[in-house]
Amino acid sequence: MTALEFIDRHPIAIDQLITEIEAIGLPVNYSFGEPCLRTCMSDGVDGVTIELRLSRYLTDDETEAIKGLFPFKAMKTTLTYIGIWDYDWDDDRIWYPSIGFTSELITE
Repeated sequence: MTALEFIDRHPIAIDQLITEIEAIGLPVNYSFGEPCLRTCMSDGVDGVTIELRLSRYLTDDETEAIKGLFPFKAMKTTLTYIGIWDYDWDDDRIWYPSIGFTSELITE
């Protein structure tokens, strides 16, 4: 299944990961009551990102805390860390930090 199909078919696994992210003190970004999720690709690996509601760069401790959550066992799948896209900005736009992960269920 694709990463987009994974988002649709495994909301409980994603919700469990979001709960753990918020438990370490990092706020997840929500839009219209839903977490901001996107598909991503890192080094040829398809995945999903969860956007954080932070208008700043992540600290080293926060980055290590995020990495320490993985591999994350949720339901009958394991979520694997694939990367962090940190805060960035230019003249009129900002990009919030996001956490990328994949699952053995996500294929091309």
